[in-house]
Formats: sequence, structure tokens, C-alpha cells
Amino acid sequence: MIVPDRGADHVYVYHVDGPERVTQINNITLEPGTGPRHVTFREFNSTRTFMYLVSELDNTVRVFALDGVNNDSRGRRPHSFLSIALVQIVSTLGPGSNRSEPNNINLAAEVALSNDGMFAYVSNRNTVSYSTDKLAIYSVHPDESEHLVYIGSTPTYGKIPRHFSLSHDSRFIAVANEVSNNLIILERNQTSGLVNSMVGNVTLGEFDVTQNDGPMAVVWDSNFKYSL
Repeated sequence: MIVPDRGADHVYVYHVDGPERVTQINNITLEPGTGPRHVTFREFNSTRTFMYLVSELDNTVRVFALDGVNNDSRGRRPHSFLSIALVQIVSTLGPGSNRSEPNNINLAAEVALSNDGMFAYVSNRNTVSYSTDKLAIYSVHPDESEHLVYIGSTPTYGKIPRHFSLSHDSRFIAVANEVSNNLIILERNQTSGLVNSMVGNVTLGEFDVTQNDGPMAVVWDSNFKYSL
């Protein structure tokens, strides 16, 4: 079990051996002002999984290789086999960008991978502009030294995309824009990873700079059938 601690700039790693048997086995210490927020994972082979950590304050994605995991079955492997290595740090703000200062101007939020593991998406929130925010898009190359490659971005057609999620077939991306108080559906090109167009826009209320009433998360119903 992986737990990012945004305020402490740590990521805690636990071994879970039952509902009352949870043991901390590792502590990833990050640079001050990082603000680790969310993680997602991709299985690479039977013993390696990649972990993608998005950090809110310095606007980065860190890629870690987790070795010693058991991806073949539900069988258990002693946690002493687990090793964690940092593979790459990339900015969510585009090519040529580095870690940003924790000044709350840009705030990365969610990270997600397409179901084929070939593309990664990260939402960016800009707090000083009323222009639409964006999702950064990366291609994924687990066999290469440059694991994540920035390939473009797409507007979220709203402000403060606190959370987004891909449909179960990864054809669509639903974005919850908290301040503009709307829900956007984007259709993605499953070959290139880029977004084709906006295909849905639901207004949920008035523009809400207080962030008290806007949507904070969006999930897909696995039984939902759609047609366009």
C-alpha cells in the first residue's frame, strides 16, 4: 500500500498482511516543496511494476521502478524483496520546464494511464488565470531511459480540473472542473493518445471561486453503455 503525504513530502510504503496487520516498510523522502498528491501503477513484468507519482506543488511526475513485486498471481512474496528506484522526473508544464517553486500558481492534480499503459495524463490547475486549464499528455516507454515523453496537451474547457478519469475502454476522459463547475467529456485517439474533441459539457452550477460547490471527482459506471 502506497500513501503520499502532501504536507510532509513523504511517500509511505506499507506491507498489508491482513485487515489488522499493516506494517510500514519504506519511506520515500522527497525534496521540500514537492507536495506528493496521487499515484498510479503499471505492471511491466512478473516482478516489476512502475509507479507514477504526481506532485502538486513542484508540478512533476516521478516514475519509480518497484522490483520484487508478484504480478503473476495472488500469491504472496515477502516484503523484504521489494526495492524502489527513481527512474525519471518530468514537469507537468511542458518541455523545457523544471520543478516549479511551491508558490501555488500552478498545481498538478490527478495522474492516470490509458488501459493499454501506453499513455499518461496529468491535470494542471493555474490559479492566477481565468483561461482554460489543461491536461498534459505523455507517451510511455518502459524499456527506454526516457520513460515518459511529453507529446502535447489538451484544454479541459474549464478551471481547476481537480480530478479526471478515463472510461473503462479508455476512449473517453471525464474531467471535473471544480471552479468552473462543469463536467467535460473528451474523446481521445487511442492510437496517438491525443484528444480528438470535446463531446460532452454539463454545467453543474455557477462559477465558484470558493471551491465549495464545484465537482471534486468523477468516476465511470462500468455498466454504462454510450453512443455518439
